[in-house]
Amino acid sequence: MAEEKKKQTKELSPGWVTAAVTLAFAALIAMVLFLAANIISGYNLQTRSDIERKFYSIYLVYQNSPAKASQQMTNEHVSALAVYSSDGELEMAIGNVPNSLNVSALSAQEGRDNLYSGIMDIDKESEEIEYTRFTRDSALVSTSIRELLGNMIIGPSIEFPDIMYIRADSMGLGTRIRVATAIEGASIVVLILIYAFVLRTNRKNRIYRETLRKQESLVSLGSAARTLAHEIKNPLSAITIQLALLKKTCPEENSEDLRIIGQEVNRLKNLTDEIGEFLRNPVGKPEKICPYRIAGDLVKRFPGEVGIFAEPAAEKALVTFDPDRFRSVLENLIKNAFESASEGEPNEVTISFVVEQRKKVLKITVADRGKGLPKGPDKAKIFDPFFTTKIHGSGIGLSICRQFAEAAGGSVTLKNREGGGAEAVLTLPRSK
Repeated sequence: MAEEKKKQTKELSPGWVTAAVTLAFAALIAMVLFLAANIISGYNLQTRSDIERKFYSIYLVYQNSPAKASQQMTNEHVSALAVYSSDGELEMAIGNVPNSLNVSALSAQEGRDNLYSGIMDIDKESEEIEYTRFTRDSALVSTSIRELLGNMIIGPSIEFPDIMYIRADSMGLGTRIRVATAIEGASIVVLILIYAFVLRTNRKNRIYRETLRKQESLVSLGSAARTLAHEIKNPLSAITIQLALLKKTCPEENSEDLRIIGQEVNRLKNLTDEIGEFLRNPVGKPEKICPYRIAGDLVKRFPGEVGIFAEPAAEKALVTFDPDRFRSVLENLIKNAFESASEGEPNEVTISFVVEQRKKVLKITVADRGKGLPKGPDKAKIFDPFFTTKIHGSGIGLSICRQFAEAAGGSVTLKNREGGGAEAVLTLPRSK
């Protein structure tokens, strides 16, 4: 027992497990996004560096020998190159270039990001890059170009442009970016699928663990209950025989005492019968039955009035259920409804039948105006065997109802009723 308690305390609650898994996968997705952004940013920076190196190598060759610039452009896979003034006017051009530039758009881009100032567009059809950038700091540019071009001698007479323009081969930048983006998207989709699978597996494991706990408790309960029922029935039979003899021989003033003894004996006998019913095969001998018709006959056995409401389709609806077990389920639900109110308090018990065409089920609702469902921890135990909040109840009725309903492919749920009272909803699949 102590080990079981220790094991239960080690188990995390479902909310904590879900939160931990969600946090872990959110971190993984954030890492994938960060990694993809850095990879794409690296591609862009590398391409910008290569493009600028090509521009300045061709531009310097052009200033020294314009005739050699075209050959240099071919070697560098550059199709067009131009220099513009700070107001966007064309000053020098090789190849097909725009006559002027929109300087305001270039200035806005530079204002947003001074470190990577410039506009770089990729033509998807030709796979060429069109790159435009301000080059205002001649001293800084001169130093950078010397580093890029290595041993090439740059004389002091070289003038650097205000705006550079170049159109060159993208060196597969567009393809690399698309591949990186596709891998990023695929990774996120895979992570989401794994996340859903982990949560689903965790949920199934919780259900399996709960089912195993219930099965273990039912096995233990079954062994104890069979022994207990057998041991109770033997003395009850003897008591019943002796009670019958006492009724014949005892004086009239003892009749009330004998009547009470008889009631208690019957109560114990009914309890052992219910335990036996709970432990027997819940499926029974199923056949097609009409719940509305059975309910009409069953309510006549109760002293109080029961209102029955049904739509036309529900009156003729059939379900596959063992008739005796169905009667037991409905009888238990109606009995609980009557007993839900204290003696002398007004109560209103109704049974409604509704067919849900989309789900192909018949819903039977037994409603009352009693005290409603218990609050707090007791609410979760309401279907547990031998749990009851009633003084004279055995606590086995609702367990029988749920076991029989689930064996027939249905379910029993309880909820508080608006305006007071409770509703027991028996949902059963319709027969074809």
